[in-house]
Amino acid sequence: MTLSRAVKRNLAHLAVLTILSAATAPCFSAPVAVDNTPYQYGYLRLEINGARITNFAEDEQYQGWLEIRMVEAKGIVPSRVSGALSQSSNSAKPAQFAPNHWTIVSAILHSGRSGPGKLRFIAGDSGGLEPLFDVQKKSAIIPDAQFDLYDGATDKLIGKFKITGIRILSLEDVPASACGAYEITVSFRTLAQM
Repeated sequence: MTLSRAVKRNLAHLAVLTILSAATAPCFSAPVAVDNTPYQYGYLRLEINGARITNFAEDEQYQGWLEIRMVEAKGIVPSRVSGALSQSSNSAKPAQFAPNHWTIVSAILHSGRSGPGKLRFIAGDSGGLEPLFDVQKKSAIIPDAQFDLYDGATDKLIGKFKITGIRILSLEDVPASACGAYEITVSFRTLAQM
């Protein structure tokens, strides 16, 4: 019994799709939290000169957005060096900045302190990140972006936020990724819930 040409073509197409799915799965699958470390991911709706910055967002409702993984934040918030106000003459000095540490975004949001800070995340590149390189070279500021943040363990929406005064600090190639990806660090003026 011989297979018809159409059946052979369909089987070949199915085999190619299976191989491509297996090869690209590492690009799209969410990393697993290690040592109970919280993991957050999200989506940025970001435009530069009228062009949307996009990649291969898995979720259909976020087509045309930039999917970002391994999202961390660093808040720039003043704190007293000693941790408490003293009654000495030193208490009249202005507050100094505490050392900054990368943490999950929700920790910064729940601190009750708002203001400038930094975000660091991984974004896959399907050819839509090029405008970010231009913005970084020019040290330009992106006025604002919408940011939807999710909990990686539960896929539950943490919140919808507006980020203002965005500056691209670094775009570093992630050589270990199975497809083109960059670790991107940005600074922002404000991050507020919508």
